[in-house]
Amino acid sequence: MKLVNWKPNHSMFDILDNFDGYFNHFIDSNYTYENNRTSINQNEKSYFINLEIPGFDKSDLDISIDEDVLKITGKRGDVNKSFIKNDNINKSFYLPEDIIINKIKAKALNGILCIEIPKLKKVKSDIKKIQIS
Repeated sequence: MKLVNWKPNHSMFDILDNFDGYFNHFIDSNYTYENNRTSINQNEKSYFINLEIPGFDKSDLDISIDEDVLKITGKRGDVNKSFIKNDNINKSFYLPEDIIINKIKAKALNGILCIEIPKLKKVKSDIKKIQIS
């Protein structure tokens, strides 16, 4: 059995020892409140970007592609500023080369923006043997 020193977690000196941790937690909790959560996934046929957009209507958003960068911008319309700290959104995503730009679809539903980016079909190369004469 290994013996280790035990330090109680609720001592008065704990506050001084962990001051940086408490301070960083305070900043992180406020920062993540304003940050929109994003998930990026893929399957064999498409890439998927899901972005939380609480309080945004689809008419408040603009999605564009500029030099292989997908840009999502938006500004909320009439909003009570006391409840919402961040009334605009500005996100950018680099697009891979294997996509079909003309078939990108987006929909906003229940505070989540879902973007589907279809992939190009991979051409299967048939291996053929060539006879040497």
